[in-house]
Amino acid sequence: MVLITILTSFYFFPFKFTFLPVINTKNIMAGIGLCLWGIQLAYKQGAKINRDFLQLTLWAGAVSLLCFLAVVINDTNDYTYVTYVLSMWIWVSAANLVVSLIKKLHKQASVELVVNYLAVVCVAQCLIALAFDLMPHFRYWVSWFYNIGTRQERLEGIGAGLDVAGSRFAAVLIMIVFQMAKISISNSIRNVGLYLSAFIVISVIGNMISRTTTVGVVLGIMYLLYAKMQSSEVKPNFRKIFSLLIGILFLVIPLIVFEYQMNPLFQQHLRFGFEGFFSLIETGKWQVHSNDILKDMYVFPERLKTWFIGDGYLNDPYEFDTYYIGIDWKGYYQNTDVGYLRFIFYFGIFGLLAFGIYMCKVAKVCMKRFTNYRLMFLLILLLNFAIWFKVSTDIFLVFALFLCISEEENNTYEQHILSDESA
Repeated sequence: MVLITILTSFYFFPFKFTFLPVINTKNIMAGIGLCLWGIQLAYKQGAKINRDFLQLTLWAGAVSLLCFLAVVINDTNDYTYVTYVLSMWIWVSAANLVVSLIKKLHKQASVELVVNYLAVVCVAQCLIALAFDLMPHFRYWVSWFYNIGTRQERLEGIGAGLDVAGSRFAAVLIMIVFQMAKISISNSIRNVGLYLSAFIVISVIGNMISRTTTVGVVLGIMYLLYAKMQSSEVKPNFRKIFSLLIGILFLVIPLIVFEYQMNPLFQQHLRFGFEGFFSLIETGKWQVHSNDILKDMYVFPERLKTWFIGDGYLNDPYEFDTYYIGIDWKGYYQNTDVGYLRFIFYFGIFGLLAFGIYMCKVAKVCMKRFTNYRLMFLLILLLNFAIWFKVSTDIFLVFALFLCISEEENNTYEQHILSDESA
């Protein structure tokens, strides 16, 4: 289980080893996963390329084609999303390795098991990020195999940093709330407590890593309230959840207050993660510095041609590594990091529409395959579109894990759990 948790982290938060800087952990796992897929196909061990994968591949190919046309028509060299269909299959191949190992250990792969592993990974990343600041020797030891960032105003885990980490934390928070609501009607107080503890850890420390995590917190709480208002007999037990929440906060808040008073660096990170709340308390106004910067990034195209086919640039053409000599770009085209605008400037409205439909198709496959989790996948899709108002990252990798699970395996696992609970 520890090994699978580590590999899940390698997949969910990929990074490059200091001794192997040419390839990241996700690509390594994709190579192994692709070979494993071939073996499974040859021996008919549950692997199959079904109609859903073919349909998603066609839509991803459409996104890549529109990117290619935008680049060719505009005569640019920014091929960032031209290979998106290849990126999709790399994520799926890496996800296949993770799911196959889960299936090998637990006999079945299920949505619940994947959610549990992702929750553990995100909690571990939050604790590791905190440990980097509190324990310099641990930071030094990790730096032997991973280049830790030098940004002091926010925390960073191993491969988990900035808005990319925030979007994935947010998706996992939605999953945790969904699972917590499902089991809170039973007598499993321990499991509810574990989910609730994970939710609090990711919400607090995750915001200190990336404030995009807040979107997941809001959507998770909204779902919990929605589930409570439903007429179904299966409702989350709010009394149990609230009692556990009070107990956990009773233990956690004194620790946070102590660290805030005694550790200036922790105080800085906490103020960064919850800048809006501190601003509201101290000045009476909700003010976040990054939101002020984001307002200046809403720059719309001035030409009709750009609206339709884009300008063929996602990154700043004057700072992009045009000669592929290893120099990373430092800026964004038109100085905007807003997801929707970056996509429009890159491949126009038609490209953005194709990308959005592709993400809807991915979520639809998951919702059709796992009907009990339909609303969970719908919220994750909504999260993706909400994040595009801020950054241009998609969360296909979240869906990719569930695309590698069959409906039959998930149903078998849930029936087994239900029989154990009734026993």
